[in-house]
Amino acid sequence: MRNSDIFWQYTWLVNTILRAEKIDFERIRQMWLANDLNDDRPLSRTTFYRLRQAIDDMFGIRIESDNQHQ
Repeated sequence: MRNSDIFWQYTWLVNTILRAEKIDFERIRQMWLANDLNDDRPLSRTTFYRLRQAIDDMFGIRIESDNQHQ
């Protein structure tokens, strides 16, 4: 995967969460499958956590979850 593709995955995830304000992992997974940036693979929790950590490292944006509803 090209670095630019990875960058677009990061920005897609941030924008998706910001637009929704509140969204659960299953909805993110559904939207991921409908997106062209998914590499024809579903979004696993491991990949989501990797993206989340990379977004925090690169942009300083923390994506947190409300574990109470998981």
